[in-house]
This record gives sequence, structure tokens and C-alpha cells, in this order.
Amino acid sequence: MYLCYLDESGTPEIGAQTSHFVLVGLAIPAASWQANDRQIDAIKDRHGLKEAEIHTGYMARRYPEQDRVPGFAALSRDDRRLATSREREKELIRTAALKRGDRLKALKTLYRKNADYQHLTLSERQSALRELAGEIGAWTDARLFCVAMDKRTLTTRPAAEEVFRTAFGRLRVLFQNFLVAVESAAPGKGMGMLIEDNNETVAKKITSFMRRLHESGDTSVERGMLIETPLFVDSSLTSMVQMADLCAYAIRRSFENGEVELFNSIAPRIAGSHDPFLGLEHVVLHSTCGCRVCSVKRGVRQSPSS
Repeated sequence: MYLCYLDESGTPEIGAQTSHFVLVGLAIPAASWQANDRQIDAIKDRHGLKEAEIHTGYMARRYPEQDRVPGFAALSRDDRRLATSREREKELIRTAALKRGDRLKALKTLYRKNADYQHLTLSERQSALRELAGEIGAWTDARLFCVAMDKRTLTTRPAAEEVFRTAFGRLRVLFQNFLVAVESAAPGKGMGMLIEDNNETVAKKITSFMRRLHESGDTSVERGMLIETPLFVDSSLTSMVQMADLCAYAIRRSFENGEVELFNSIAPRIAGSHDPFLGLEHVVLHSTCGCRVCSVKRGVRQSPSS
């Protein structure tokens, strides 16, 4: 049985913040889950993150307040936390004095989201993410599925819910096709369950969608051996959802910014026997895309670093 952990990167709203909306499924055999989880915990522990939830987007950012602390990198981790907290408090006081309510609220949210990482320099945070990505890439029995939607190419302006539904539907098919292949090779082994962060809005969307498929007698659901509706968990307590978040971030940044380091580390888990990007769909409508993924899928040779 495969446990497929879902997470997303970017926003499904058209014209908002990111050019891409990326939905990822990280599928791991149930028998391997515990060993993989221990490996992730060991990496997190080395970086003082054992009890932290990995939000890759927040870890990968530069923290300007750290740059204002003289000799920050030479301080102990405890002193870094203290120094960063002091600088953040000063910034909150300055912002409050300027009566910038929206900015103050945004800062408080940002500081809360990355509080667990403030003892690490940017270089150390990047190193931790590289180690985690490398670990995922080494899980030879795991598979990664992804739908990356380029919102700029859509000829209409669908609602965010429609963008999400389209991405989820395509991801479901990718996972089901894999389960069908597993079942064909090893009868009784092609069972799968989708696992998602317990976000109330997303939970309602996915549960409703899956129930409609089951009730309609969709043959792909039956053939794909998907079990019931998805399981929703607390991502702060589930490292594998956090790793799906890392994969989604890495894939989105590769499309939007050409950042390939993390992407290259996890890419072996996307690959098929004849297609290095078998588990990845780059949805680009009414446009010819020259990106690495689309070029390879068209049979065009391209440099691995492009």
C-alpha cells in the first residue's frame, strides 16, 4: 500500500503572487514510512529543528533582522535566537508607531511562521533544505507526482477552486496510473491512500471531489485502488507532508525562477523508466513551452542545468 502525501506551493488565484500553482503527491510504501520518518527527524535534529515544522518557503527567505546583528554567524544558536527576537521586536515597535496596521499584521504572521528557524543563518537553512531534498531523492521505493499549472497561459480566468480542482484531478490520475501498474506487476499491492494537511477549506474541496467520483462509479477510482476519501492530518506532526511541501516549493521555483538545485535532488523520484519526468505535468495551455520538462517530453534534448 502506498501513502501519498499532498501539498501545494503558490496560489490558485489567477494573477495573484505566483505565476504557477503546484500540487504535489509524495507516495511512499507504508512499510517504508517509519524508516523514512526517522531519517528526516535525524536531519532536522542536526539543525536544531527536531520539533519544528518545515515550511520551505519561510526557511529559504533572507531574514533582514539577522543581517543587522554584528557577527551573527559567530554567535551560539541560543544567542542567535535572542538577538533575532530583539531585532524583530524593534521592527514591530517601529511599524506600530507608523500606524501601518496591514504591515504590522503581515510582520507578525511572518515572524510567527519562521520563528523555529531564527537560530540558523541563511546558509545553514539552505544547507538543511538541501539535505532533506537529497534524502527524498534517495528513497528509491518512493514516487513523486506533480501538476504544475502555469496560470499565465489560461485563456479564461477560472476561479481559484477550479484551478485547484483541475490540478487535483490530474494528480489523482497520475497516482492512479502508477497504482494500476503496481497492481499489474504485484497483485494486491496497488492500494493507495491520499493524505493531506488538515486545512479546512482544502479538506472540503478534496473530500467533495472524491466522494463524487466514488458515487459516480468512476472506473479509474476502482482500477486505481484508491481507498475512500483522503485522510487529513496535522502537518506540524507529520514530517511527510512537510517533505511534500519541500517538493512542491522546489518544483515551483524551478519553473518560476530557474532554481534547479533542490529540484535536481528530488527529480529521481519523478522519473519513469523511459521518461525522466514521468510523474510531472506542466500544464501550459495554448502556448509552446520551452522549459526543460516540456522539451524533454517532446523528445528534445536539453542541458540538465537549463
